Amino acid sequence: MIKSKPFDKEPKSLPDLIDDYERALIIDALVNTSGNQSQAAKLLGITKRVIHYKVHKYGIDPRRFRLSSSWGT
Repeated sequence: MIKSKPFDKEPKSLPDLIDDYERALIIDALVNTSGNQSQAAKLLGITKRVIHYKVHKYGIDPRRFRLSSSWGT
């Protein structure tokens, strides 16, 4: 019989787990749209206003998902 180990940390609450999942979905959508919040909102089936709020809430910088171009270099 395998003994279970005690948690190193307190297990996350359901709201925390939902926030983690929502943040991951938003980041994935931003990666797939090269940081375009309007397109990411459309992918997720939410409004631009909601994605702007969520990006701010989770401290996500959409600019980090933009493709760097070699234009002008």
